[in-house]
Amino acid sequence: MRERDMERSDYGQLPGQDSEKIAKLESEKKALKTELLAKEKMIEDLNFRLEEETISKDFQIEELQKKLTSAPTESAPSAAEFSLDDSALEKRMEADQQRRDLEAKCAQLEEQLKNVCVVHCEINLHILDCFRYQCNSLTLSLLR
Repeated sequence: MRERDMERSDYGQLPGQDSEKIAKLESEKKALKTELLAKEKMIEDLNFRLEEETISKDFQIEELQKKLTSAPTESAPSAAEFSLDDSALEKRMEADQQRRDLEAKCAQLEEQLKNVCVVHCEINLHILDCFRYQCNSLTLSLLR
């Protein structure tokens, strides 16, 4: 609370244009933080979905491996067993494709997150430069 009062008093001492720039940069900073939180939530959701899919598919693989080991090796598989294996293979391929798509989406969101962080840092540096400029201006005006 005290910091906010000090910031407000600092803004009151700044020339109009600089205080408007700072206010605009602060609002952009808040918007970027909100966007960053949304992206992080999206990444968490995608990671959770990816983990669920992986667990599900691993379980299906284990079940199919159990069926393969328990099936008699002497008898030739019937056409129904081939079609069952084909459908399981297709499901596995689809699941793998979904996993790759989700991983690509995660990578894309992580890259966007990095970009948002870079912009956030640039805005903070610009705000710091504005404050330094104002401090220098005030110091010079006090020395006169």
